[in-house]
This record gives sequence, structure tokens and C-alpha cells, in this order.
Amino acid sequence: MPGILGIINSEPFKQDMSATLDRMAEPLRYAPDQTVQRFERDRFAGAVVDYGPRFPFLKPAIAERDRVLLLMDGEVFPDASEVPHELQGNSPTVQRAEYCLHLYLERGPKFVTSLNGTFGIAVYDQRDHTVHLYNDRFGHNLLFLWMKDDECAFASSVRSLLRFRTDIGREYDKRGVAELMALERILDNRTLFCDISRMQSGRHATWDGKHWRIERYTTVPDNHNPRTIDTWSDAAEELLRVLRNSLRKRMSDKASAAVMLSGGADSRLVLATCPDRVVAATIADRDHPMSRETRTAMAVSRLVGIPHILLERNDINYYASIAELATEINEGVSTWVSSHSVGVHDQLADAGIEVVLTGDRFDTWYKGYWTQPPIRPGLYGIAPEVYHARRCARMLVDMSSLFRRVDRLDLIMLALNDELKDFISIAREEMIRGIQSYWQEHISFGELTKYVLLAEPEWPGFTNLGFLRGLGTRFLDRSPAFDNDMLSLAWTLPMTWQLRGRVVRRAIKKANAELARIIDCSTGLPVGLCAPWDKWIGAIREIAKHIIKPMLTRSHLYRRHSNGSSVITSSSWHDLNAALRRSPAYRTLVQEAIEGLDPAFFDVEVVKELYQSEVNSSAPKLRSLFEMVLTFTLFDKKWGPQAR
Repeated sequence: MPGILGIINSEPFKQDMSATLDRMAEPLRYAPDQTVQRFERDRFAGAVVDYGPRFPFLKPAIAERDRVLLLMDGEVFPDASEVPHELQGNSPTVQRAEYCLHLYLERGPKFVTSLNGTFGIAVYDQRDHTVHLYNDRFGHNLLFLWMKDDECAFASSVRSLLRFRTDIGREYDKRGVAELMALERILDNRTLFCDISRMQSGRHATWDGKHWRIERYTTVPDNHNPRTIDTWSDAAEELLRVLRNSLRKRMSDKASAAVMLSGGADSRLVLATCPDRVVAATIADRDHPMSRETRTAMAVSRLVGIPHILLERNDINYYASIAELATEINEGVSTWVSSHSVGVHDQLADAGIEVVLTGDRFDTWYKGYWTQPPIRPGLYGIAPEVYHARRCARMLVDMSSLFRRVDRLDLIMLALNDELKDFISIAREEMIRGIQSYWQEHISFGELTKYVLLAEPEWPGFTNLGFLRGLGTRFLDRSPAFDNDMLSLAWTLPMTWQLRGRVVRRAIKKANAELARIIDCSTGLPVGLCAPWDKWIGAIREIAKHIIKPMLTRSHLYRRHSNGSSVITSSSWHDLNAALRRSPAYRTLVQEAIEGLDPAFFDVEVVKELYQSEVNSSAPKLRSLFEMVLTFTLFDKKWGPQAR
């Protein structure tokens, strides 16, 4: 995994910082062929860990000219017309650091508003001794900050800062621990440590020699239909256009690519619009590979005529084998479950794959999972508008994935001591206030709902970072959803046009009608069906299921999956509820983690009771609690205050 780091002093350094920079860079090196390049410029010392020779189409992201040094982690994807002639090479992505420095010298510190991609950037301007840090609009490339008196440091990894000085990370942030346990992530700009903060998405931080000034450089577009879009069918055409343009830029360096393909609509749309030189990759259980998703993915790849790679899991103890690496990838900031992809890279590497494309975030941006709930006429009467806003904000918080996704939140909170329980209540109230204040600018509940859908990454540095950063340990991930035009389109389209994936489904149908006839594994219906037809056919299917399934069960024709396959859900991704019961190695890890819990944070006896109940239950529901317990204890064991 590449990354950047730096140390900033109010006065010129009096000693060589090379050894310190090497020590800080070590946690960013996931492969022995990655090299560290160091730079010392009077009051600034920085380093870049590059991608290594595995990616010959990417150069180390460093540029220096006219007394300005720029270090970069990640990529930007300008159109070729935006890149000056003298910087053009085989691909604009090759020149990403030089291109960013060109924009900085031309436009000043606000140049970041012109960038499109996922990145973390540090600029040291010797002309006025200022340091500028930037991260992308999505918070994909993490940046962490530490400051004390007249010295500060930043890095792409919390662990790099912990290796900078022995007095860093000596105390846990209790609220951060509480949020990690209950919500599977840490909100706002906090981390697990009181003295380390995380730059939130879309931020520009400036060090003026005395303190940091952090501001948001992105703004929410006005919610209006683009003038060229009159219907939701027009919107599907526009989605195809921006998606094709995004993929064209992301694959302009001729790298060998695979699409992480499921049986759903999102990855299928990416496949239908991307260039020809791709293969499809699907994750499956080795013993039971033919799940519905796997069969569908293989049918999709056959239809479009591309190779398909089945990424097999290792064994029943698969999650135990990757737990420690997955925890480190996520810096102890968010859940590691989705980065189970780190265990399948060898197969792709053997096939010569350098880049993985995903349809990540389409489900949130273009499907509108949250519909406007029925509100009885006169429910609020003549109540003040503020009361109305607060009621709606509470409803949205309860529907938010931060709370909705957590299995049995009340039971999970029992695992925390009283002080940490209070922190979760505070987090919920702060979310309500944030949504309530935004409500004042909207008259449509549906548009406010869209705000919650799209702005939610602002709160957690969303969980799917685990999946994407997991990919990045072996090769690049380039989700076309992380594109300025894609996000802007999602913001401006009415919620009703996106409801139940209408825009995505119609876009697939326009791109490839045959592809749209293959079922969507989320619904079991042809992917090209849009509301209201999917509702009618879905209702008929549900009626048939409730009648036919009991008949098959009684006649002993209903086949149950064997025990081995229960570790993997029908979606071919993961089921840590089953892993807790059926994987001896994973269960042992969780048991050891529970025994090592700190009473300063947890009610250990309650956690043990919940664990026993979970193991003995026929339908376990608390996998997220034990996943987080394991995440925290594995990180604490190696990087916590007592470990250093």
C-alpha cells in the first residue's frame, strides 16, 4: 500500500530525519519491492512509499519545482484536454503528481477543487513555509494528523504516527472506542487515540507555522435537474455518458483490469460500459461455488464474451487467517469485514490483473433505498417548523445505515460500560441536529432523504473503505463511482427518478438489452425491470414462494445446504455469524479477544454472556459486536498504549 507522511517544525531541523522517516514509513510497506523516498526541506521532512515495480504504469507520486514540493498518494483522472502538452505522456494518470503541482503553481492552494479522483496530497511551499494537506471528496485515501506545541506530523496511517514519537497514542479516545463497537466505525474526525485526528472527506488543511486551519473545499450542488435532462430515462442516458467517460480515464494507461462482479445491477452496469480488455472476478465458496450470484455472474460474463475468474475461499477458517492483516489495513478506524478480499489476490495476480474495478456506492447514490415514509395528514398540526424538522431528522437517523445496519444495537450497547453507552446517545443526538439544520434548506422530505444517503460517508469514512483499501494492498482499485461527475449527477437527480434503481436498470437496458434480461440476484427478477413492474412481479413471486416453499418442505423436496456452505451466505460474500459457530480458529480468536477486554470500556461479564448465547443460538445476530471486539483487541495488542 503506498502512502505519504511528513513532519513539520516551526524552525529548521537541527538533525538528520532520515531514520525517523524510515521508521514511520515501514507500516505502509505491504510488499518488499515498495521503496521509500525521503525529502528534507528546512522545516519540512517527508516521505513517499511508492507503488513499486508491480505497477510500471504508475510513477512515484513526487514533484518539485519553483521551491514547492508535492507528495501524493492515490490518483487523479483529468481529461486529456486538461493536461498541459508538456506533461502529457502515455496517460494523464502517469503524470498525476506533476499535473497537481502544475495546478498548484497556476491556481494556488485552491487548486484541489479542480481534481477528480481519490488522493491524499501534501504540499510544502518554501516560499512562505506553509504546508497544505488535501484529501479527496470521498475520504478514500486516509490522512491522520498529530500536533503538539510547535511540531506536528501527518501520515496515511495511524501506525506511522505511533512510530514517530513514543508519547503519541498513550490514551484511547473512549468515545471513539464506543462508536467503533456500536456503529462499526468512528465518526467525525476522531480516531481511537485522543491526540490523533483524521481528516474528513473533502478537506483542505493549512499549517501556517503555529496551528492547523481545516476547511471543507466541496459544496453540495443545488438540487435541480440539469437542463439536458427532462425525464428519468434521460437521466439513464446521462449516467451512461458520465460512467463511460470515467472508465475511459481510469483505464487510459492500458493496465490489465478485472471487474469485481456479483449477480446484481451495479457491477453489471460497470461491466456493460467499460472497455473490452477486462475479465470478471467473483468470490465464491470453494466447496459450493454455484450460488445464485456465482451462476449469474458466469452467465453475464459468457454473454459479453469475457473470461471469468472464480475466486475461491481457502477453508472454513478463512476469516481467522486474514483477521490481523485486515485490521491493520483499516487502521483500527472502521470494520475489517469487507477487506476479506485481501485473501484472494494471488489468483488475480497470477492472471496478470493490475487494476480492479467495482460498482461500489451505486447502491447508495442511484437506488434510493430509503423511500418517503407515510406521514399521516395533520400529524404535526400547527407545531413549529423546528419540531417538524426534528421529528423528520429522528426518522432519518433511525433509517440511517449507521443505526439500521447494526444488528441488535441495544444488545450491543449492553457490552459497553455506562460511560461508553452515553457516548453512543450523544452521537445519535449530534446526527439528529446535523440533519435538522440541513432540513431548514429543503422543503422536500425526499430530497432530505437523499442528503442522508449521499452525505453519510461524511460521518464515518464509510465502511467499504475496508474492501477498497484491502484491494489496494495487492493492486489498484478504481471505482468509477468515485468521480466528480458521477457524484454531481447523483445529487441533482430527483429521488423519484432513482427509486429502486430505476436509473441504473434503465442504463443497463440501454447499454445492453440482453444483459438486462438476466436476473438481478438481489430481487430474482430481470435486471432491466423498473418500477412499478418490479413491484408487481415481485409481489407475485413472494406469494408463490410462501405457498410453494412450505409444500416442498413438507414433501422433503426442499434441499438444505450442508454445514460447510453455511459459512458463506447466498450472496457469496460473508457471514461471520456462521463463522463464529463453525470456524474453530475464528471462534478461538474471538474468545481470546473477549478474555482480554478492558473493564474500563466493557462490561466483560455481559460480553461473555452474549457470546455464549450467540454460539448456542440457531439464528445468531450479533456478528458485528464480536467482529468489532476482535478488531479492537487485535489492533490494541500490537498498537495500543500498553503495546509500545
